[in-house]
Amino acid sequence: MKKGEERSHSKIAAGFADVHNHMFAEYAFGGAWLHGHVVGPIEQALSSCEEEADHAQVTLPFISSFIGRIIGSTGDTGNHSDKHSGFPDFKGWPRWDTIAHQQMWEGHLLEAHQHGLSLLVVSMMNFEPLCNLMPKNNKKFEDCSDTFAVNKQLAVVHDFEKTHSWFKIVLTPLEARQAIQDGKLAVILSIEASHIFGDGDWRKEFEDAYSQGVRTLQLGHQMNNRFTGVAMHNPIFRIISFINDFLNMKHWWNIFRPGLFGFRYEDDPITRVRKNRKGLTQDGRDLLQEMMKRGMMIDLAHESEKAVREIQAMTKARSNYPVYLSHGHFRPAMNDGKFSVWEKASEDWIVDYIRDSGGVFGLRTGPEKTMSVPGTAAPNDCQGSSKSFAQSYQYGNSRGVAIAFGSDLNGFIQQIRPRFGNVNETCGAEENKSERERQQKAQTKPLNRSFDQTGFGDMSKLPDVLAELKNFGVNTENLESSTENFILMWEKAIRATRVSDYFLR
Repeated sequence: MKKGEERSHSKIAAGFADVHNHMFAEYAFGGAWLHGHVVGPIEQALSSCEEEADHAQVTLPFISSFIGRIIGSTGDTGNHSDKHSGFPDFKGWPRWDTIAHQQMWEGHLLEAHQHGLSLLVVSMMNFEPLCNLMPKNNKKFEDCSDTFAVNKQLAVVHDFEKTHSWFKIVLTPLEARQAIQDGKLAVILSIEASHIFGDGDWRKEFEDAYSQGVRTLQLGHQMNNRFTGVAMHNPIFRIISFINDFLNMKHWWNIFRPGLFGFRYEDDPITRVRKNRKGLTQDGRDLLQEMMKRGMMIDLAHESEKAVREIQAMTKARSNYPVYLSHGHFRPAMNDGKFSVWEKASEDWIVDYIRDSGGVFGLRTGPEKTMSVPGTAAPNDCQGSSKSFAQSYQYGNSRGVAIAFGSDLNGFIQQIRPRFGNVNETCGAEENKSERERQQKAQTKPLNRSFDQTGFGDMSKLPDVLAELKNFGVNTENLESSTENFILMWEKAIRATRVSDYFLR
């Protein structure tokens, strides 16, 4: 905390934070993609999926299996006969490569909370093109709109709060501090969707979301929209968008014209990274102003670099209003040929902007290959594992930015790989077979927990990531201060509005 700043409460908020999580994604995509439930006895909520026909597939079967493979594994999509098994043996899921099965069961979340997780940002999510490709027989809801999916998840998360005394949705930083002091998990609500607030009066939908407790959001996600240009990354989302538009347009050739999901790129002459030429629209600027009037937290995740530059100018003009990035990568630390060249990964100037604003960087717990970062206590000898995460974490520390976890659990994305067990996945981000085998043999100091074999597969294992880092001798103070740092950022946003915390309820 900088000199002259005051907390909304005198006691420091203990614990660590996960600032990007899709707790109720079972209600996204028409309810047709994710198997398993947050709520219920473990034998029911995490029961095996005996038939592949009930989830994890789209109307075109070959695409269903392709989805899992393009992300980076044999996949738990399509006919995933080797990954059906949930309770009681959990041989199939949840594991590090789970993208179509539940990772946020209430018992696992409570376990993480009991071991230090004190703040959670729950993001309501959807992706309309994917929902439109779900088989009708699998859908629980006809409406594929982002608005419907977001409102459904908001209703469910409020219902969950009513029946779980340890789970507290907070509307102000003061409430967050009080909830944590009372031993509860402080929960902040967010939104991540490409078609956020629909095509009509966005101000009405924005007010509706705010009245339901939303205190942070992303302006964009996988596709350009009415508010902003976004940073394209995994090609699967453009493929899904392409197929959806192809099937729904009478004149299919129109999909080749740049539209809402179309991207006009330019290559950066220095970094050679291909970047979206679209930045903020006037609607995007107006939405940001409305957020800042209320002391809401601005999430830079998925923004094009052009949009980030424009947001930076707006926030600096408003008392250096703080920003954060809920789930991201440090591009200079990556060595995977993906996030090392994709616009979505953050260059140093973005990290420095977040730091200087008083913000927080949510570091993705991903399975990617990284560079060996000087000063890292952990050797970089198991690519894609917690040792790779340690390299990225050290890189962020070297930039002086506050860091939190940005897990993206239930978010259609893979997690930290295991260091022991199956030779086909252990240290599997290393593509060279002989080097991968050398890395596998070099592993020591297991936790003697299921994390050793499964990697980061569900929320109960987030404390295991911290435990691994400590075993390696990594200084985890930054992560273990992430709840306090996130609340400090929120308090700074409130101060920038020049209105009382009381009036923002």
